[in-house]
Amino acid sequence: MSKRRDTTWDGLLEPLIGVLEGDDLHRQRATLRSLLVNGPLRCPADVIGQFTAWDPVEVGVTTRELLRFLRDTVRLRDNDGRGLRPRMEIDNLTLSVALEHGRLVPAVENGLHRTSVRTFLFLQLWEVIRRVGVDTLRQCAAPDCQRLFVKTHRQAFCTERCQKRISKRALRAAARRRRTPPRRPADQDVPVYWGKAADWKRPHRKGQT
Repeated sequence: MSKRRDTTWDGLLEPLIGVLEGDDLHRQRATLRSLLVNGPLRCPADVIGQFTAWDPVEVGVTTRELLRFLRDTVRLRDNDGRGLRPRMEIDNLTLSVALEHGRLVPAVENGLHRTSVRTFLFLQLWEVIRRVGVDTLRQCAAPDCQRLFVKTHRQAFCTERCQKRISKRALRAAARRRRTPPRRPADQDVPVYWGKAADWKRPHRKGQT
């Protein structure tokens, strides 16, 4: 029996991947904040306050780090576990449980240490991946793309644009093959028939006796 996936966080992972692969800093900031606030772990208030003060450079650097971690995770899966394992550095934190609206939720306590926004973003991403899994994460099949996407149907490309581009490229290559006749190797001797079918000679080649 296959293990059921927790689909609660699927809706968070798909837009997260799309924004991380983009270059819109405004959308990246909004998506990272959504991951902090709406992720599986209860976010400490001081972390949200720190994130509000982040400048565009911090947003861009952390976005690239999260994306690199996801790509390394997908690469490890596609290579059947061979290669370097993706790793993240975590501050001195305490994992705990909190009660919210009558429900127990996992939480993080910073204790005497100030929890960094980067650390908590990685923790949230880690927990989302743990719950959703990486089975739906794919790398675009286009050789010149390599973007990550969440597979929702039978698809091998991140967008329809990539699929059409590769399809057109394959059609042009097939058309060129049809127009180009097969070339005979230069050293291949072709029998030349004279008169009766049984009476034939090979062509004389220069330098041969």
